[in-house]
Amino acid sequence: MLRAAGREVLAVDVQAHAQERIEPCDVKSNDQIVQLFESHAIGTVIHLAAVLPPHSAQIRSLQPR
Repeated sequence: MLRAAGREVLAVDVQAHAQERIEPCDVKSNDQIVQLFESHAIGTVIHLAAVLPPHSAQIRSLQPR
């Protein structure tokens, strides 16, 4: 939807994906987040685990520590 509207999208996941342009980054790692923001001109962040809490609540590794 964002790409269709002409927006540049940088997808981030804890694991790299061969089929998609996804930056590997663990959002629980402050160092990785800092590196991501230093490497890209990021204007907006949409955290899907926050948007989809029922799914993220079922995955123990995604739960807040």
